[in-house]
Amino acid sequence: MTEQSNEVQANLQREFAALQKRTLLCYQCSKCSSVCPAFRIGEYNPRSFILLAVNNGIEKASMDKTIWLCKNCHACTICPMAIDIPGMVLLARIGALKNNNPPPASKTGHRRIFNLAQKIQAASPVPPVANKWPLNHQKFTEKGPVALYTGLMPVWDNLMYNYDLNFITGLRAILEALNLIGVEPAIPAGFKDSGHDTYYGGDEDTFIALARYNRDLVEKIGIQTLIVVNPEDYHAIKNLYPKYLGEFPAQVIFWTDFLVEKGFVERLRLQSYLDVELQVAYHDPCKLGRVSGIYDSPRKILESIPGVKIVKFRSEKEMAPCCGVTAFIGCDDGSLYLRHERLKEARDLGVDVLVTTCPSCVSHYTCALASMQAPAGKQPKELKVSDLATFLGTRLFHLDKK
Repeated sequence: MTEQSNEVQANLQREFAALQKRTLLCYQCSKCSSVCPAFRIGEYNPRSFILLAVNNGIEKASMDKTIWLCKNCHACTICPMAIDIPGMVLLARIGALKNNNPPPASKTGHRRIFNLAQKIQAASPVPPVANKWPLNHQKFTEKGPVALYTGLMPVWDNLMYNYDLNFITGLRAILEALNLIGVEPAIPAGFKDSGHDTYYGGDEDTFIALARYNRDLVEKIGIQTLIVVNPEDYHAIKNLYPKYLGEFPAQVIFWTDFLVEKGFVERLRLQSYLDVELQVAYHDPCKLGRVSGIYDSPRKILESIPGVKIVKFRSEKEMAPCCGVTAFIGCDDGSLYLRHERLKEARDLGVDVLVTTCPSCVSHYTCALASMQAPAGKQPKELKVSDLATFLGTRLFHLDKK
């Protein structure tokens, strides 16, 4: 183990010790359980987990099977004593793999394929080629101060081939929008995935390997601003990388924030040729909303697309529900129930398209929609699920036809 690795582990041990000590402040008010989606479907109780960690220690808590049923949606940040319950769950999960308490096997077709893809990338000395997707007219470079980070998005459609998710159109829409405001980003071929799913699956070593590789590549290329496409990658790079590797060498910004700051919305308002109106509702992903505090920029872009009428959910922003799955763990009947609730609300509101900015949410809601039964004696309005970038690409730029 290198001196740098020793320092990283020492810092983490101090942080985790402080985190565990804060659990002693818990006075069992049950506020965390009152908002926990996993508790509502009878799978996990954050109050009981904290009680276990306080009384028996994190080692004992890491052997509890229910830690894998926590959605890590951060709804429990309502805690009046500011106990970092999601952080404690992650600490328990890291210990769980060492204590032979792995995540439950997937009951769906994806078989946690993204976790496997990240492990393959971390172990491979050959970097992936992730910049073959732009269209011929689109402009980008290999190196430059402003770069676009796409993670596994270029291969997502292939990995989830049984659903028509069309994320490639979304990537092309983001690049089209960047070109429209005069930005020709670097799209380096060699970036690997952020490691988000492996981290939330307790595989700390794989996550650190990916984080160190990506951090070193940013330094090598001289990137100053990193525009990130996926909310989960954004959270990992902006919030988790510094925890393990120290200050990140570039500004990390989510793509909707970057476009809004650079005047893209004003350019959209010049467009007025689309006259087909759609009822659209925006769903806040946990990692972009509650975790990262980004609520406004996706809505500003969505509401500026001509022909779109925004319909509000009853619970939005800080109170938005989780899609029921994190890192493709816990994709079961309980999480399906949570997704069906959100989709039923969208149908009741007369929504044509449920739009979100997280590819995981898009994948999970699309899967749930395919299994959803129509109300007895009714033929509901057709509902679709779309990524915001994909929606932008099809509705405004018509990139799906190129």
